Amino acid sequence: MATNSAQESATARHKTALAFVESFSTMLESDLLLVRTPSCMHTFAPRSLGPLAHTPMSNEQFTVHRSHFEGLITSFPFQVKEMIDNPSANQIMIWTTASPVWVPEVTVDVDKELDWSYTGEYMFLLTFEEGESGETGGRSFKRIERIVEFADSKGTAKLQELMEAASKNLQVIKGGKQVATK
Repeated sequence: MATNSAQESATARHKTALAFVESFSTMLESDLLLVRTPSCMHTFAPRSLGPLAHTPMSNEQFTVHRSHFEGLITSFPFQVKEMIDNPSANQIMIWTTASPVWVPEVTVDVDKELDWSYTGEYMFLLTFEEGESGETGGRSFKRIERIVEFADSKGTAKLQELMEAASKNLQVIKGGKQVATK
């Protein structure tokens, strides 16, 4: 009986972990928050990422962080390389890669030399709630109460550069000005 319960818990963790990864494909706030407990905390690491990695984010703070992508990126799909379940800690570690899908208009850039391709590596340590308190479509599921996101700090610097360029281009578009080309 205990084996059956342990298997059900592992299956529930696995399903939620996959839903977590999939939520970045839409970048919708509702999808990103659905798999989290109301008190979930999201921490970025390593500390070399700078201010982003200094304080855990509540769901509300993560929503503000995510809003910086609006109008710039339509999707940030993750490809799972490996997933490791740790039943005794009620955790899953996911190793992934991801590439942003840019809003086409924001990549029209003054600097034609800018390479908009980017693939980053990420590891997520997901700690789950005891039991299953989440509900969708009349079915309960296990939610995440803590996320530690390890990001490639060198790659993240390139992503930040691209985000700044895209943001600048978006401001020009919103201002009704054409982006000059070389």
